[in-house]
Amino acid sequence: MNLLSLAAVTVLLTGCASTLKMPLQSGGDSANSAGKTIYLMSVTLTNSCRDHFTPYLNTVLVTKNDGGAKPEVLTFKMDSKGAHYFDESDAPPRFLARFELAPGSYSFLGLSSTASGFPIRANFFTPLHAAVPAATGGVVYVGSVNANVRERKGNEFKAGPSIPLIDQAVACASSGTFDVDIKDAFESDVALFEETFPQLKGVKVSKTILPPFDRAKAQEWWEAN
Repeated sequence: MNLLSLAAVTVLLTGCASTLKMPLQSGGDSANSAGKTIYLMSVTLTNSCRDHFTPYLNTVLVTKNDGGAKPEVLTFKMDSKGAHYFDESDAPPRFLARFELAPGSYSFLGLSSTASGFPIRANFFTPLHAAVPAATGGVVYVGSVNANVRERKGNEFKAGPSIPLIDQAVACASSGTFDVDIKDAFESDVALFEETFPQLKGVKVSKTILPPFDRAKAQEWWEAN
């Protein structure tokens, strides 16, 4: 990853780009938006390389492919309401991500997250590179993304930028990589979404699970950028 791209990704990771709200944050938000589709995805992030630096999801990056030279990047900001904590104190939160999109061609680029432990603050980027299932309205569940940071081997893509050097190294962001597993947890996830966002109760939720994580594609993108 070259310095220019590294700086660009750092800007995205640190929240310096314009962001979009995730739907269903307030009681007045409807799950039925004419002409638009609401996509549901759960995300769990862990760090077996440095287990006391568990990444916290900040944003989900979605690209809109409109045929231009560069796709438009839509940055959806994770809200605190969508962060579900389990009774087990050491269990990582499950993030209930939602995206409202008008008809078009989109892809999930990846997830930006941070891990903090004074005085360390590290930035992470989890690549997805998965096409958003085409839909013409309604609510669609796309799967449960489980991503874990582990030590890199060879030239595997990094779990985050290399700078700031100390913070990124201590948290294993620059010395680690992500293993990504996308599962179908439809029943448990949708039940949790309905519990957290009552607007979804009684609404039909269809299911189109994202394809398995393509590590070769993520590696190619990382090396090119």
